[in-house]
Amino acid sequence: MATTTIEPGNFYVTTGSVSGNTITHDSNKAVEIFSAKIDYDYLNQAPVRAIPLSGGSVGVDDPFAINVGLKLVVESLAVTGALVDDDTSSAFTKRGNLLSMAKNDKELTVVWGTGSERTLWTRDNENKKYGVTISKMRFRHMAGKFSTSSTNTSPNRKINVEFAAIRAKDLTSS
Repeated sequence: MATTTIEPGNFYVTTGSVSGNTITHDSNKAVEIFSAKIDYDYLNQAPVRAIPLSGGSVGVDDPFAINVGLKLVVESLAVTGALVDDDTSSAFTKRGNLLSMAKNDKELTVVWGTGSERTLWTRDNENKKYGVTISKMRFRHMAGKFSTSSTNTSPNRKINVEFAAIRAKDLTSS
């Protein structure tokens, strides 16, 4: 198991667990993003679906269909930031780790901020909140060397990343 210290101003995506200002995770299962912008959206949608009850006629006293409200609260994030080289891994490796988690892990945890300013999105069975899913990602490779942390001369020193992440809360049985 590896640990990552949460730094103020950075955004983290992981499959690990968060306790205080530390993420405990398997190797390659936590990515630090130097975040420039985090947009938070909240949607409380209750779409109504008509469910047929019988083959009755429209306009008679017996109901033809029943309306069922499918209640779902959706919270979403749009994150813009950068993956950069550090002493433990390159921006290119971080890009691969983030892609791997988005493609292969059912639910993710995201955290940003520290102390009383921390925001943590993770699965919460008690409150019927699902974990985070990345729905869209874009990487922009910047040519040139942006870091002196590594002796590697590869041009992948800074990779800008933009992604959208969602989590939902099931309200149908509350």
